[in-house]
Amino acid sequence: MQAKPKLGLRRLRRDTADQRKQASYRLHEGSADAGAQSLHHAFTLHHHSGLPHDACFLVTSSSCQSDRNKDHRPRVSCVSQGLTAVPDAIDTGTQVLVLTGNQFTSLSWSMYSGFTELHELDLSHNHISTLEPPGPVLEKLSVLRLSGNRLTGLGGLVFRGTPNLMEIYLDRNQIRSLHDGTFSELPRLEVIDLSQNKLPALPPRLLERVSSGGLKTFDLENNSVSLMPDRFFSSKPELPYVYLSHNPWLCSCAVSYLHSYLKRPGAQRLHTRRTQRHRSLCRLRGVFRTASPAQTAHH
Repeated sequence: MQAKPKLGLRRLRRDTADQRKQASYRLHEGSADAGAQSLHHAFTLHHHSGLPHDACFLVTSSSCQSDRNKDHRPRVSCVSQGLTAVPDAIDTGTQVLVLTGNQFTSLSWSMYSGFTELHELDLSHNHISTLEPPGPVLEKLSVLRLSGNRLTGLGGLVFRGTPNLMEIYLDRNQIRSLHDGTFSELPRLEVIDLSQNKLPALPPRLLERVSSGGLKTFDLENNSVSLMPDRFFSSKPELPYVYLSHNPWLCSCAVSYLHSYLKRPGAQRLHTRRTQRHRSLCRLRGVFRTASPAQTAHH
């Protein structure tokens, strides 16, 4: 008769790309010490109904590090651990949660509802292709990083469950479409980064539907936009930083609105590339920043 496996010290081999890394984990039946400087924990997927009581369980381990960020906020980093869910042992008082380089395929708001103090969530470089409908409100979330994922489109009010969001980073995805109301109901929003996506056009009322009066940065660099909707910036005339370079802008009268917007009093054009082939402003090949008159006075 084969003896039952005992829960104790095991050496687990983690397969990585170079298949050279190995790590040892001690599995505890009790809860992990959430206040430890290094969080070593394991969670077990227990047997489902129908399985024998002594069936072998699937064990997945991860190693997270806890410290404080530059603003002295409690931070937990679980980087490149192959995670598909938030580990159970993380302190719910964590304010900065870094889950970059894992295997998340969607953003489930309910997964973070227990983190009542969460200020920043970094899910960059995962495989996220969908944002689940808004569920529990993440009242204190201010910074959301979704760079380098697989998002292709964003509907209306998708961030409604994060009413105090101030910065959202969506760069390096595959976004081809937005909704007029994608960034609606975010009264404190300051930064929208949509650079390095595949947007062919912008919804005409995208900025108008941004309820924040303090929007500071709109980054559209490295997309596929050729025309700017008329009066696109009219609802945010004092928007300080606008980045539009590396888009295939058409050189025609259709861009007259954008031309006049960039030439308005107080606007600054920085680091414009001047080449023999692309001297016309309507090509917009350079890096553009707009600044309010008050900001310009400081330069």
